[in-house]
Amino acid sequence: YEEAEKNLKEILLKNQVELQYGTNKAVKMSIESDLSLLIHELRDIARYYQVNPHSIDEQPQTIILQHLEDINKITPTKTFFETDKEFKIIYSITEDKSLMTGFDLSNQPYVQEIRRTLKPSFSSNAVDSDASFQITVVYPIIDKNNELQGIVGIVLDPSQFFSRHGNISDINTEYLVIMDNDARFIAAPKNSLIDVVGKKFYDDDVQQFLHHDPNTINLFEDMLNGSATKYSIANTELGETISTGVPVKVDEKVEYY
Repeated sequence: YEEAEKNLKEILLKNQVELQYGTNKAVKMSIESDLSLLIHELRDIARYYQVNPHSIDEQPQTIILQHLEDINKITPTKTFFETDKEFKIIYSITEDKSLMTGFDLSNQPYVQEIRRTLKPSFSSNAVDSDASFQITVVYPIIDKNNELQGIVGIVLDPSQFFSRHGNISDINTEYLVIMDNDARFIAAPKNSLIDVVGKKFYDDDVQQFLHHDPNTINLFEDMLNGSATKYSIANTELGETISTGVPVKVDEKVEYY
C-alpha cells in the first residue's frame, strides 16, 4: 500500500510539473511577444526622429500619439519622453515631475546601457514620485552616421503589464512571480508575511521567507546559467510549493525570469 501511494504521488507530481512548466513556457512566449511589440512601436518613433531630428511640432506629436495609442493597447503607460543627445528631456507626456521637459537623464542606468550597446534597454531600478515600482523601456535615436542622438522611452506599471499574462494577486492559487535580470522582484502577489516587489532574490528577508531553501536557490541559479532544471519543491513560510521557471528574452537578451 505504501509503495502504491508513493508511486501515485510521483505520478501526480510529474503531471503537475509538466502542466505548470508548459504553462510557464506559454506565458513566456506571450510576455516576449508583448515586449517585442513595445520595442517595435518605440523603434518606429525613433526612426521618425532619425529622419526629422527633434522637430517637435504638431505632426510628430500626432505620430507619437498614434504610436502611444497602440502601446496603450498592450499596456497602459504612465509616461512618454524624448531626449536630446545630452539626454535632457525635450518632450514628454507625463504627470511625473521628475520626467518633465528639461530633466537630465544622463545618469540613469538605461542611458548608460544604451551608450554601451546602442540597443533598447529595460530598467526596473526607478521608483517614481508616489513610491510605486515601475519599468522604463527606452530605444536609441541613432543618426545615419551611427551616432547616438538621444532616446525615446515609456514608463509603465509592471503589475498592469504582467497581470495580462497571469495571476500576480492571489497567493492562494497558482500565481506568477517576475524577476528582472538583476534578480529583483518586479511583480508578485502580496501576502501577510512579506511584500517581495522591489526586493532582490538574495536579500536576507526574502531568503528567510524561503527558509534559505537550497532547491529554490538551485532553480534560480540554473535559470541564470541557462540550465534545463524544470522545478523545485520548497517549504516556505506559506507551506510547500512547487516552483517552475523560465527566462524571458527580447532580441536574444534575457530581461526577466
